[in-house]
Amino acid sequence: MSDERKIYERIVKDMAEGVITISADGMTTLVNGACKRILGVDDSIIGVSFAKSFFGREENDEFNQMILNAIYDHTTTQSSIVDYAVGENRKKLYVTTAYLREGITRAGNQDARKNREWIVGASASENNGIVVVINDLSELYELKDAVKAMEQIKALNEQLKLRNQLISETFGRYLSDEIVEKLLSSPDGRRLGGDKQEVTIIMSDIRGFTAMSEIMPPVELMAMLNHYLALMTEIIQKYKGTIIEFIGDAIFAIFGAPIECKNGAENAVKCAVEMQNAMEIVNQYNEEQEYPHLEMGIGVNTGEVILGNIGSEKRAKYGVVGQNVNLAGRIEGYTVGGQVLASESTTCQIGSFKYRSVHEIYPKGIKVPINVYDIASVGELVCRTDIDELTAAESLVEIEVHVFDGKYAREEATVCHILEQSKKRMRLDTQMELYTNIKFQYEGTEVMGKFIESDLIQIVTV
Repeated sequence: MSDERKIYERIVKDMAEGVITISADGMTTLVNGACKRILGVDDSIIGVSFAKSFFGREENDEFNQMILNAIYDHTTTQSSIVDYAVGENRKKLYVTTAYLREGITRAGNQDARKNREWIVGASASENNGIVVVINDLSELYELKDAVKAMEQIKALNEQLKLRNQLISETFGRYLSDEIVEKLLSSPDGRRLGGDKQEVTIIMSDIRGFTAMSEIMPPVELMAMLNHYLALMTEIIQKYKGTIIEFIGDAIFAIFGAPIECKNGAENAVKCAVEMQNAMEIVNQYNEEQEYPHLEMGIGVNTGEVILGNIGSEKRAKYGVVGQNVNLAGRIEGYTVGGQVLASESTTCQIGSFKYRSVHEIYPKGIKVPINVYDIASVGELVCRTDIDELTAAESLVEIEVHVFDGKYAREEATVCHILEQSKKRMRLDTQMELYTNIKFQYEGTEVMGKFIESDLIQIVTV
């Protein structure tokens, strides 16, 4: 073996790139160590037909065809990235081929034929051949794919973030954020059914809203209602309450779930007092817009309820049911505008509060009477109440009072007289059970009222 060939083979042997030479008649004449590793071959392919060594795997057809093209094309240097399989391992190879015409050109006047012979091999001494240089790009492609995958994951995460934000914002307008979070994050968030838990319930209602809805233009009615509900929502969220639903002008909210808190009852009462105080802001806005003056009553009750998804697989909602929910609604029904009535089960969990009065009531569906407290303050938060002075009537005004049974007024009437009156209250010369709802005609207008003392009524609407 000539010195030149020894030098060449030593250089090729140590190259990081794979090198294989093939004679013009298709015989493999040289393969270096890097090529053996990349292509998964050994020295046994030397002196053997390239076709016999490499043909037989369809997944390597692109590589094989490139080598054949190089052998038959005497003019073109080819380079391409091709797939190549070694067992179950799939690789990406950058393959470059060159046609051997004069062998390796060395400094000085070397015999071209001699150079060609020790590159291609003695068996190809009169024929040209090709040299194939192979770079394994698999790791780079894996890295490229990984980077691409990371970019795709990042893009998908951004899309997912935007989608979840859209879902939260969209559902958040119809459900509270806490309910949305529970539905989206909990594995059993959509499971029908519920769990028992003690919560404090707030029920609020605007007095006389139904009558307003019959006379106000729909656009103005909704503008007034939405302004009111927006302000109340902020206050409820401030005290960590969860709005279950708006029922027309009514608000149904709970404290203690899904957000757990140790002072749910106190938070609820503070929230109710602040909601009442905020009615001043509501009515300032209404006055500017020439909307009616609003008054709200709030009932508060604490007890065990069932929370969960109610409905069917096709349509469901997150709901709260149980006797204590109904009781909260009954207590709210006893209220007049500007009043917060809280059950004893609520007030017993409050550290410091004051009340104007306490009364025993007999709510429908409740077996035993309960005490309700007309809240004046809780902690340092005072419930501001506008109580106007009564003045004696200049003359006795006769009215016919109809008492309500539930939602309907009785046909029979009680005849009585107005003794004292103010803008919001009237004292009559008859006595009825506390919180009895009545209606009567006064100066050509139907008046709704509620007895807040045995002979004193609070006017609800005029």
